[in-house]
Amino acid sequence: MKSYQYLLFRIYCLFRDTIKDKENIFVSVTIVSTLVFFILFMCFYTLFDYFFTFRILSNFIVIFFLIIIGLLNYYLFIRDKKFLERGFKKDKKGGVLIVVFILSIIFTFIGVANMNRAKIIKKIEDRGIHNTKQLKKKSLEGRIRNWFDETF
Repeated sequence: MKSYQYLLFRIYCLFRDTIKDKENIFVSVTIVSTLVFFILFMCFYTLFDYFFTFRILSNFIVIFFLIIIGLLNYYLFIRDKKFLERGFKKDKKGGVLIVVFILSIIFTFIGVANMNRAKIIKKIEDRGIHNTKQLKKKSLEGRIRNWFDETF
C-alpha cells in the first residue's frame, strides 16, 4: 500500500510541477494511476489467457472495469489526500524506481502479447491454413489497385 501511495505522490508531484491548473490535479492523478493499474491488470489477464485460454473481456466489460477502477481509485486513495500526509520526499531514487516499474509493466505486457500472437499463429498453422491471405476477402479497393497496376 505504501508503494502505491508513493506512486500517487510522484504522479501528483509531476502534475503539480508542470500544470498551471491546480484544480484538476487530483483528476489527472486519478486518470494516470488508473491507467497504470489497468495496464498491470491487462498484463496479468493476458498472461492468464495465454496459459488457460480464458476469454471473458469484451469492449463493454473493459470500459466498465476501467471506470470502476477509476472510481475506486479516486474514492479510496486520492479523495482523502492521505498519500500527501505520509511525508514522502521527491528524490531521484524513487523516480528511477517508478520509471523502472512502469517500463517493466509495459515490456512485460509486450512480451506476453507476443507470446499470445505466436500462439494464435500456431493455431492457424495447425488448422492447415498456411497463407493468411486465404483468410482475407477480396475487396473492391484491392481489385481497383490491381487494375490500376496492370493498366498503367
